[in-house]
Amino acid sequence: MYRYILTAAFAAVLALPAFAQASDDAAHEVSVEVATVRSISVGADLGLTLAAPSAGDTDLTYTGSSTYGVITNATGDVITASVSGLPTSGLSLSATYGAPSGATGGTDVGLSAAATNVVTGVSQVSASGLSIAYTATAALDLAPGTYDLDVTYTVTAP
Repeated sequence: MYRYILTAAFAAVLALPAFAQASDDAAHEVSVEVATVRSISVGADLGLTLAAPSAGDTDLTYTGSSTYGVITNATGDVITASVSGLPTSGLSLSATYGAPSGATGGTDVGLSAAATNVVTGVSQVSASGLSIAYTATAALDLAPGTYDLDVTYTVTAP
C-alpha cells in the first residue's frame, strides 16, 4: 500500500509542470484561398429593328440594344465576343460597348465566328447595366427570312 501511495504522489509531482503551463486561450490558423472570379451576364434575347432605308441604299441596316454585367477580381481582363449563325455572305453584325470604370469599350466592333476583343482593361470590378448597341447590315440580295445569331461573351485573361 505504501508503494502505491508513493507511486501516486510521484506521478502527481511529475504532472505539475503540465498543469502549470495550461492556458485559458488557444489559437489555430485559418487559411482562405481566394479564387479568381470571372463572370459575365447579358440581357434578354432581342430582335433588331430596320432603320428607315433611303432610295439608293445598297444595304439595309438594323439596330437594337441590350446590356451586360461583369464581375472580376483579376486585373487587365478582356471581354471577347463571337457570333454563330451568320450566313457566309450578305449579313454582318457589329456592336459598340459601354465599359466599366477603368476599362475601354470597343466602338463598331465587327463580330465573327472568331473571338474578338470587345472590352479591354477590365480590372477588379462588379458592374451591371453596361450598354451594347448592335448594328446588323444586310445586303439587298440576302434572302428574306429570320437569321438567329448567337453572340457568346467570355471574360478572360489577356
